[in-house]
Amino acid sequence: MNSEKLSDFNIEPDDIDRNIPDWVFPTQQNLPTRHQSHPDGVLDMPIEGRGRHLDPKQIPTRDRNIHLKEFKFCSDINPQRTLEKALNQHQPLIQRLRTRSLRGISRNNKVTLHVILLGDGGTIYNQYTITPLLNLGIPTHKVHQLATKLHCHAIKSLNKITKTRHKIHFNNSNSDNGGSGRGVTGRAAGFRRARRRPECMSDNPPDPH
Repeated sequence: MNSEKLSDFNIEPDDIDRNIPDWVFPTQQNLPTRHQSHPDGVLDMPIEGRGRHLDPKQIPTRDRNIHLKEFKFCSDINPQRTLEKALNQHQPLIQRLRTRSLRGISRNNKVTLHVILLGDGGTIYNQYTITPLLNLGIPTHKVHQLATKLHCHAIKSLNKITKTRHKIHFNNSNSDNGGSGRGVTGRAAGFRRARRRPECMSDNPPDPH
């Protein structure tokens, strides 16, 4: 996760290694382009039916089932744009992680990117939030609990941003009036604070197109 996301969860960024371990890649050659993109999480497990390994490092390269996890905020009414950006961002990494056996696709590993989207205003999407979490194997009731927490987190972040913008606008208006506060009554002139109520949020906003 990036520094801002880690700080939101009270995690020190310096405690997290954002690079995928070299042993996850099919070849051990350490190329400088290997870590150009950094997904928020990686889950490495054996492909079903190809043996069991307690230590993921012991899984044969061709038997790895690699899940890349990426969490992003997006426009409440246009999540597709952020989804496409995430797919393009990590496509080179996916190609580097895949094995290429000449004996057939059945002898290759699996690499899947799970993009989890949350609307800037707290919108939860069935297709872009719930489904990716379910695809990671999380039980349905846990997914909905997590979605509720993500929704509340987004609302709190939006409220914080709104208050900060209002404060900056108020201070600038006050400064323009010589610091006397003239022309400002209660709130900064010409500024209306946006309010969002969780109960008014749409779970699936209509496609504007």
